[in-house]
Amino acid sequence: MWSAVWRGTLTGLLTAVAGAILLAASLYLTDFPQRHNPYFLQGIALVSSAAAGYVAGRRAQTGGLLHGAAAGVGFFVVGSLLGLAFFGGVAPAGFLLTRLALAAVVGAIAGVMGINA
Repeated sequence: MWSAVWRGTLTGLLTAVAGAILLAASLYLTDFPQRHNPYFLQGIALVSSAAAGYVAGRRAQTGGLLHGAAAGVGFFVVGSLLGLAFFGGVAPAGFLLTRLALAAVVGAIAGVMGINA
């Protein structure tokens, strides 16, 4: 179980890094307004949670809901701790709990999709 969750969490983190690099490159190469960044970053986080859940469900082959949710939560927790370590500052508790819930739900749905793929 845990190897599937860790593999999914790592996949989510790598997906987030790739998405952030693509966003940074697009902002550097175009004159796209930066006021839209929070929406793109939220999208990257949701796609990364989905990737984490999908990989966890696919690797586990059973219990996609649980494995996907655990990988989504794992992605959120590890990503938040890395952000705290490198950039400092803590977001408000309500914001963090909302993001945690979204990561769990998206990861769970993707985990179910992963076992059925």
